[in-house]
Amino acid sequence: MFLKGLSRRAVLNVSAGLIAGAVAGPRLARAKTRITIVTGGTGGVFYPYGGGIAKILSETPTDRIVRTAQLHASANEAGKFDVVAGPATITKKRMERYRFTPPLAEATIAILKKAGDKTINKPEDIAGKKIGVGKATAQLDQLKEFSETLPTKVDIREYPAFTESYADLAAGRIAGVANSLPNIAFVAKQREGTFEVVLPPFGKKSYFGFIGLKDADHAPLMDAIDAAMLKIKADGRMATLQKKWFGATFDTPDSVKDPAF
Repeated sequence: MFLKGLSRRAVLNVSAGLIAGAVAGPRLARAKTRITIVTGGTGGVFYPYGGGIAKILSETPTDRIVRTAQLHASANEAGKFDVVAGPATITKKRMERYRFTPPLAEATIAILKKAGDKTINKPEDIAGKKIGVGKATAQLDQLKEFSETLPTKVDIREYPAFTESYADLAAGRIAGVANSLPNIAFVAKQREGTFEVVLPPFGKKSYFGFIGLKDADHAPLMDAIDAAMLKIKADGRMATLQKKWFGATFDTPDSVKDPAF
């Protein structure tokens, strides 16, 4: 059996950025013996995360793990998948509806600036500056709250996608981008000499997790995924992946019971 001890089909999507519409309706009536790890691409951190989890769950050679380089929201909306993860910031509101896996990284907000910019050395230095952030995101809410504490409010520029804000930052149209620390740490590492991370992070401490359904049918699968992620954390593989892709490791709890917001 591909998933020993699990009689339900599940698909764990670890595509970076796919959070909206995170979990499709249940399609667990037909028993399956295969888990598919669907990633947003083979070049990022969530691809090896997903492969590591699948390898632990399947107890089979990695060449039997199905990998998909792209996933469109329409496929999720059509009900083709049972479990989908973004990852997403673990919040009180989301926990009311979804079950989260153990955190895989810290999600506290921080600032990305152009390399060599001497005017921003700490978060408070963004006062009065043009700062990009994603529309309708937890990061936007945190940036607005932080802006209220500064002597001059931040000139907040909202973007439909963070990639667009990074392009504007590189072109000098904005002074920084506010996003979760792992995301901007990844961007800074990939584009050394172009961007730098401003530390420390600011706002309320938060964490990234993968999303699953809370119903009883999905419980065996989610229990197994939780156990796999905790194993990856305990044996050091999670820290190795964090260091490789983010340039830093994160001290995360085994579970989040009471998110900061």
